[in-house]
Amino acid sequence: MARPVVLVVAPNPFDEAGTPPYESDFWLRTRSGHLASFSNLIRVLNTVGASRPRLANPWKEVRPLAGYYLESFLKTRGHDARAAFRLADVARQGRAAPAPVAVAVSTTFITTVAELVRTLRCVREAVGPDVPVVIGGPFVWKQHLWGPERFLDRAELAGRPEVVPLFGPDPDPLLRDVVFVASEFGEHTLLRLLDAFGRGARSPAALGSVPNLVLWTGEGWTATAGAPEPVDLDRDFPRWDLVDEMPAAVVPVRTSVGCPHECEFCDFVAVHPRLRLRSPASIVDELRLISGRGATSVSFVDDNALSSRKRARALADAIAASGLGLHWGGYLRADAVSDEDVPALVGAGLGHAWCGIESGDPEMLRRMRKRCDVGAARLGIDALLGAGVHVLATFVVGFPGESRASLDATAAFLNGLRRDGKARIEYLAFPFRAIPGAPVDRPERRRALGLEGSFGRWRHGTMTADEVHATWAPHLFRAVDVSYAYYGGDDSALWTAARQREAILTRKELTLAFLDGAPDEIVQRRFAELDAAVRFVPGTPPDWREVLASRDQQPNAALAASRRAVD
Repeated sequence: MARPVVLVVAPNPFDEAGTPPYESDFWLRTRSGHLASFSNLIRVLNTVGASRPRLANPWKEVRPLAGYYLESFLKTRGHDARAAFRLADVARQGRAAPAPVAVAVSTTFITTVAELVRTLRCVREAVGPDVPVVIGGPFVWKQHLWGPERFLDRAELAGRPEVVPLFGPDPDPLLRDVVFVASEFGEHTLLRLLDAFGRGARSPAALGSVPNLVLWTGEGWTATAGAPEPVDLDRDFPRWDLVDEMPAAVVPVRTSVGCPHECEFCDFVAVHPRLRLRSPASIVDELRLISGRGATSVSFVDDNALSSRKRARALADAIAASGLGLHWGGYLRADAVSDEDVPALVGAGLGHAWCGIESGDPEMLRRMRKRCDVGAARLGIDALLGAGVHVLATFVVGFPGESRASLDATAAFLNGLRRDGKARIEYLAFPFRAIPGAPVDRPERRRALGLEGSFGRWRHGTMTADEVHATWAPHLFRAVDVSYAYYGGDDSALWTAARQREAILTRKELTLAFLDGAPDEIVQRRFAELDAAVRFVPGTPPDWREVLASRDQQPNAALAASRRAVD
């Protein structure tokens, strides 16, 4: 007897729906809309044959881990499942035989009600009005924690897409006939719902005994009783041997849930108040499944995969002992890495490290409660670079107290990192966002820091959100000679480190030409310099418009669009 099929939908709107990024947008773009990373530029400017070069934005196109996890979770518990990661694939998967008995939508990458409605519209067009749809994940959980009246008294936020409540009094019609799972996890609640659907239960009254739900009754929203889920991270991880399709490049792995820190700007402490760590043995069990499918690269996607020296060494030792030979990367506390730790990490396969430094100014780190030692972080990053580990350092721009001096300290931190190592250092700048649930959003902290507003519309004593976008993030970009990160697209073994450094500087100069609104002759001159740095065989550079997108898609216009998105 065929098992009932559930369609799992886990979209990435940052890839396909044009959702504005949270990072400051200092990326050049090609005519096709792809990032002008070195791997993409090499393909465009060194064409072979008549075929059009295939471009990619490797990390921007990542598929949410939740889709793979739910697919395999359901397959191990009496159901069949198909996963769709792009809205364009929902129609194909939804209409395939056998027809799904239900749809489960993950909101891992969904951040607004508008994005959720867009996703639901695609789902309904694919499966029709009668198939039950269940929606869970971080967006639903956060909205449930906030409540529909969280921002009613903040007039400055009126009309902002981020604060449109999911459970407001007049929801979009598409939201009224779905079942919301409001839980820190939710997969076991999904199983109970599928069982109830199998018995014919559809109405709020019929589903009232299932915990952790939010349902539209026709007159308003009602929530069923909350109940903890029997989640065991050592047991409940993706069964990669069961998923229909593996990720195209890097396979995501979760090693923990929650965070032991209380950085002022982060809401993890509200969404996941308890830190749960998987055992190294459980992680290696998952890595064996990944290796068995032929994959060779893994990304540990949670913030605490390598958050302490002890944890990093234990995980590295377990991976090395497995003999799987995988290449991997993960978030790492740079100030918790010493010269003696790095050989063990590299020997186990570490190739990429993502380090949330947040500021190069010790006073700003104190205000953020980041608990990061700038000097130790510099030594840790230098050790990683010297051993061949590529490092992406991230920074928050505009936290209360930020100033020109603190941003100059951040620039000095980046410019002082070694460049003679075997690997590359990159960075990203994230404009500060006053997120509900983060410690900075507590009334007493807002008063102490002089903070007004929320999300991307705020002001405090030293700057405003608009000033970050218009002045201070560009100030940092101009001051730093480290490459702005192009999300994995700059990895290339086809040129020397010296040539890559030259290309980094010429790409930055071209980016500044767009930022400054320079005339076409200056843009063309700087493009010609970039062309010479990237081209393998000398030749006449094409007109920049033949390779790059128009000005309205380049950084100056992109920054303006980002400002409009938060206004």
